[in-house]
Amino acid sequence: MRKFLYFFFGVLLILGITSCKDESDDTMQTIRLQMELNDDVTQIGDVVETEQGRISISDCKLYLSDLYVHYANGDSVLWAEIALIDFEENKTLENKINPLPKRSVVAVSGGLGLNPNMNEGVDPSEFSPEHPLSFQSSNGMHWGWETGYKFLVFDAVVDTGSGNFDWPISYHVGTSELYKRFKIATVNESGNLILVEDLNGVFTSEVLQMSVKENPQTHTINNVEVAEKFRDAFISSLTIK
Repeated sequence: MRKFLYFFFGVLLILGITSCKDESDDTMQTIRLQMELNDDVTQIGDVVETEQGRISISDCKLYLSDLYVHYANGDSVLWAEIALIDFEENKTLENKINPLPKRSVVAVSGGLGLNPNMNEGVDPSEFSPEHPLSFQSSNGMHWGWETGYKFLVFDAVVDTGSGNFDWPISYHVGTSELYKRFKIATVNESGNLILVEDLNGVFTSEVLQMSVKENPQTHTINNVEVAEKFRDAFISSLTIK
């Protein structure tokens, strides 16, 4: 059985990563991830106004992997090898194996999706039910064939100007070739990191490089170009505050 260090967490989730000492100790890093539009927190079911029209979000999930926190003194600490983010969930887990020092943070890096060693030739039934790669906890993120896992799922309906939400969009991204690393610079002294997915950025035509009306869906294999564009827009709109 493959063994991975992982977290499973969702929107507005606070990860208190601690040692066995009390909360005043300097080995505690609080990390949260959320979707936002114009600095307002956005949740599944919300309607957001974007350049591409009004969007009603029905689902958003993604895998992040090999996540590191980088410190001003040059240290880099593994935060999680696998993280399944489901914006409809609200779960809290603690990791007492790799406590993150509460020091000045200069960057967070990771990969959108799963690297080939995690994605290819993996049998979800090999994992315990609570593992994010298992059938039970992957929440439909396994393709069901040898391609492996979906890295990013975004489903919604759009009002493109008619006044009605009558244009479904569905972007399901994932093959090993679409795994992509990112690094986000920051200056953070507080020990509290908020990773923000800025939906305003994702659906700006300049960033997305396509119209959601003209390119409403991809399951990757049927339209790799659209999958790459949505992945890149999602990564470029991830910030820290």
